[in-house]
Amino acid sequence: MDRSMVNGFVYVATGEKYLKEAELSAKSLRNCSPGAKICLITDEVYESSAFDEIRLIPFDEITEQSWKANLVYKVLGIINTPFEHTIFVDTDMYFVHPVDDLFKLLDHFDILACLDYYDQSKINYNNSNMPHYTPYNTGMLVYRQNNEVSRFLKSWKECYEKNLDIYWSDQPAFMEALITHNIKMYILHSSFNFRFLFNVGFLENEKVRIIHGRATEDELKIIAERVNATLDQRVWVASLRKCFTWESNLRDRILRKIYQMIPAPIKKFYRRIR
Repeated sequence: MDRSMVNGFVYVATGEKYLKEAELSAKSLRNCSPGAKICLITDEVYESSAFDEIRLIPFDEITEQSWKANLVYKVLGIINTPFEHTIFVDTDMYFVHPVDDLFKLLDHFDILACLDYYDQSKINYNNSNMPHYTPYNTGMLVYRQNNEVSRFLKSWKECYEKNLDIYWSDQPAFMEALITHNIKMYILHSSFNFRFLFNVGFLENEKVRIIHGRATEDELKIIAERVNATLDQRVWVASLRKCFTWESNLRDRILRKIYQMIPAPIKKFYRRIR
């Protein structure tokens, strides 16, 4: 294999909205890692200098034209990576710091992912629910090419297609497929998949590297600045779009109490104009 194609990043997108979103994300990745190899997998002709390769994969395997069908296409794209070692990211990812060192972990693990603290979907296996077995977030996956991973990814796709009426997203299907495959996984910290619309805690010296969620580029830059303003042990409070450390001063605590008393419509208006 061409050494330049060993490590790379993959986006999967269909439709103008998500293609533009992938392009913005890829530019943020390029700012952090100028030498990154980036591939876009899509079902339509698209030109952009943000990507090193644009790979066309037909979107004709399923007929349901819905966001669930698009998630099946996402898994199809993940399967068709051109790289030996891949970092797949959703189109609504914004890179703040390099993540290239994750590729080294693939010398020891098959797949890396982050927990999804807010997806409490029940995973059904052999006609019974798996207790305490909740999904990983598949918006960011690091994986290597080998026979077992290839079989697992195909099982993931098949499981989701079979359960489109049951599973709200591809994540429960990922977990169901994982049960039956001998995959060596490592779970990454939330700093590699920071979902700013939710409350998130960070360890000391933990720097957020990827922001996950839809916002304007200016808003994402502000969020990045705030969440990494200190590397002390801290908690991101989504409603305030601000981090609090265990040493938060009295003024911050008072402002937080005041904010909690503000009606939701006013909060929404304030966030929009900020």
